[in-house]
Amino acid sequence: MKEKRLEEMEAFIGERNTVKMNELAEHFGMSMSTLRRDLDKLASENKIVKSYGSVSLTRPSVSFLHSQNTIHMQEKKKIASFAARLIDNGDIIFIDSGSTCGLITDFIPDDFHVTIITNNLDVIIRGMRKENLDIYSIPGKLNRKNNSFSYMQDCNPYKDYNIGKIFVSCAGIDIEYGISHNEVSERTIKKYAIERTTNRILLADSTKFGHIAPLHVCEIKAFSILCTNEQPPEAYIDYCLQNRVQLIYE
Repeated sequence: MKEKRLEEMEAFIGERNTVKMNELAEHFGMSMSTLRRDLDKLASENKIVKSYGSVSLTRPSVSFLHSQNTIHMQEKKKIASFAARLIDNGDIIFIDSGSTCGLITDFIPDDFHVTIITNNLDVIIRGMRKENLDIYSIPGKLNRKNNSFSYMQDCNPYKDYNIGKIFVSCAGIDIEYGISHNEVSERTIKKYAIERTTNRILLADSTKFGHIAPLHVCEIKAFSILCTNEQPPEAYIDYCLQNRVQLIYE
């Protein structure tokens, strides 16, 4: 029980880079004394770094990568299945980094021929078993934390592709601050992909709403469709209605 909680806590910290201790205590429903003991355990294993009132991940450990890919798995699968229904036979699409985006290929019908451009290693691995998918990967360095490739050149890697739809992930979604992300290189790739088409689909689970990551990507209204796993807060529903963003959540 405790080991599972520690894995989930490590994944929670890793997804946000830095987390305040009171936020951790509230999220996991524990007292500060119990939280400090758990954090001391993670710190002793060199998995986190504690600073005044907050903690951050030292590096992407094996347990973190495993937890990142399994935590909230049912919610991620639901969102990925919603996204896959938006794909038509013959489409040329871009699939972004992120564990939810990495599941989309599982739900593409076997009789659909689809061309995929991606920087997501999970998309490549999971898509290899489906002969109906043509997969192109951008060149770059593998980011082991997120299972994605970071583009290393100062030009748009998608400029020669006729991309019809893009499926994009994010670290945070907020009405005032828009779509945000943690990684500079991944944020750049998202912005390049957004330039290629107006048919843009955003994938964001319920934990991303109201969260603000360090790097601004774009406004929510830059997307035509937002897929999530449950009904978002009323303010987001109103925003999407006002800005003609289609919400898909059930």
